[in-house]
Amino acid sequence: MAHARAGAIPANAFAARLLALAAILTLAVLAQLRGGESLYSGRVLGALYALVLAGFLLALAYGALAAWSPFRQLHLVELIGDAVVISGFVYCSGGARSIFGFLYPIWIVYAALALGSRGAMIACSFATVALGAIAWGPIAGWFPPYSPDFAMGSREAGTAVGTHAVAFVAVALLARRLAAEVQAGRDELQHLGELHRRIVDNVSSGLLTVTRLGWVSSFNQEAESITGFSAAEVVGRPLGELFPTLGPLDVVERQRRIQLEYRDRDGRTLHLGMSLRNPLASLSGAVELLAADLPASDRHSQTLSQIVQRETARLNRLVTDFLTYARPGPGRSEPVRLRALFEELAELVARDDSLGVRVELAVPESLEALGNADQLRQVFWNLVRNAAESEPVDRVVRVRGMRENATVELEIEDRGCGMAPETLERIFEPFYTTKPKGTGLGLATVHRVVEAHGGRIGIDSELGRGTIVRVWLPAP
Repeated sequence: MAHARAGAIPANAFAARLLALAAILTLAVLAQLRGGESLYSGRVLGALYALVLAGFLLALAYGALAAWSPFRQLHLVELIGDAVVISGFVYCSGGARSIFGFLYPIWIVYAALALGSRGAMIACSFATVALGAIAWGPIAGWFPPYSPDFAMGSREAGTAVGTHAVAFVAVALLARRLAAEVQAGRDELQHLGELHRRIVDNVSSGLLTVTRLGWVSSFNQEAESITGFSAAEVVGRPLGELFPTLGPLDVVERQRRIQLEYRDRDGRTLHLGMSLRNPLASLSGAVELLAADLPASDRHSQTLSQIVQRETARLNRLVTDFLTYARPGPGRSEPVRLRALFEELAELVARDDSLGVRVELAVPESLEALGNADQLRQVFWNLVRNAAESEPVDRVVRVRGMRENATVELEIEDRGCGMAPETLERIFEPFYTTKPKGTGLGLATVHRVVEAHGGRIGIDSELGRGTIVRVWLPAP
């Protein structure tokens, strides 16, 4: 995590340094144009110009290190260099009275973004000590003031340092909170990026995505196999370089299908189709019509048509599961009578001879949850069916429900095979499954839908002993 943080803001930091230095240079030039002798002496202005130049050189050095060196402690070097330059500005332009004292709070915020909460507090402490040393050094005789005009009494120095210290602490506390929120955002983006990569890599078709400007942003393994290009060669390049015959995509007119010729690295000409619709329904219907016209004696063709129909149905289930998983929140919420919902699911389980279990209900007639009835039915069907497929030793799935204050708690228990701890840790990950024919999206969808309803879900399981799934939902 520290490494990810260290590479997160070098470009923005470089730009911020240049802006700050440009602002300081502007102030110095304005002071000189307005008759700098009355505000700053020529010696002071010369020192300010020298420090601005040093700051520019340091900014260039930081940029070079960030671009060409994998140095992991770059932020620490930056912060130390910036602290020295800022302290130089303050010392050379009035000490505790300097108008450049505002640079310390900016530096504290940058320390928080670069190094986290601890960095904010360390920077706050250093800024306070540095300003105190600059203010009290001439009074204690450690070193002279840069200009006799900057000399101040102990009372004035104490007041100035105390005021600045309070401001530094306030900025550090706010910066800590900002740093925590920024890091949470980075973690969420990293999680979404990993989820996107996992989904794209598990698609069995060649798939690439592009930005609004037409630059390739992802390129899965099947696309690598088809085109002969690796993802490292393609990502970040314009789509037109990969498919010169493609031309502009007319998103406004919602083109449904694009066909083009593509020549791979081996010289083979491939006819590629880019489709924006799901052809599974058309494929399934066409195969059924063909199968109806096949003679009964043609066993081989009949078998092949059955395989195609079965695999088409499997792909359709995968697409349906994925669309359900990607579906937004519950939409329109209303009170859902849970007893009637589970009675319906129990009837479905009883009619499925392949399961061979029954559902015992201990759900009050009046118990209701607030949500989307269709989505909640899908959630509890997945959970009840999983419990039934776990082969409970007593052939019973138990469902209990109760209300506590503004929350409804539902419990689905089976005494089946249970789950190992390593399985339990990953149970809500998309595309993770222990079933030979599973898609890995069932429980991921359950988790997503429950959270979208403002609820939560928990699972207790022991291998060989059974599983208890608890779902908490808001009550109407």
